[in-house]
Amino acid sequence: SNDGNVPLSVDSISLSGDADQFSVSTSSLAVDGGATERVDVTFAPTTEGDASATLTVETPEESFDVSLSGTAQTTDIALTPVENDFGAVAVSNQTEAEFMIENTGSATAELGAAQIVGPDNQVFTISQSLASTELGAGESQNITVQFAPERTGGHSARLQVTNGTDTVVSEAQLTGTGQAGAL
Repeated sequence: SNDGNVPLSVDSISLSGDADQFSVSTSSLAVDGGATERVDVTFAPTTEGDASATLTVETPEESFDVSLSGTAQTTDIALTPVENDFGAVAVSNQTEAEFMIENTGSATAELGAAQIVGPDNQVFTISQSLASTELGAGESQNITVQFAPERTGGHSARLQVTNGTDTVVSEAQLTGTGQAGAL
C-alpha cells in the first residue's frame, strides 16, 4: 500500500534462502499514491520437508523483509503384494487374492480407480470398487481380485491403481494357470 500522495517505486522484489521453493509474481512495480498493488508469492516445493525464504522489498527510501516458510508433503501409493500367482485353477472355477493399497506418504492421496489391464484382463476381476477415493497419510484399504480362467494355459495381467488425474501410481503383476477338469 502507498499511503502517500505521490507514486512509490518498488525497485526490487527478491527471494533468498530456499528461493527455488518459492516464486514471486513480479520483480518490481510502481504504486500510485493512495493505491494498493498485489504481489503474489507461491510455494511450489520440489522436495519434501520444510523450506524457508526471505522476501525482500526495496524502494528508494527503505527496504524490508518478510519471512516465508512452508512444509512440502508427498503422497506415495504402495500396492502389496507387487505380484501374485493365483496358481492352477480349473477352467470355469475361481480363486481370489487380497491386495492392500497404502498411502506411505505424508499427505492425503486422492485415488482414481483400480483396474485390470493386459493380455488376459478378462479373466481377472476386481470384486469391489475402491472403498474410498482418499487415503490419509498412513491409511490403507484392501481390494480383492478374482481369477477365473476361461481356457487352459497361462494367463497374465496387471492390477493398476490410478490417482485422481488417472495417472498410474502403483501396479501389481497377476499370473495364473487355467487347467482342465477339477483340481
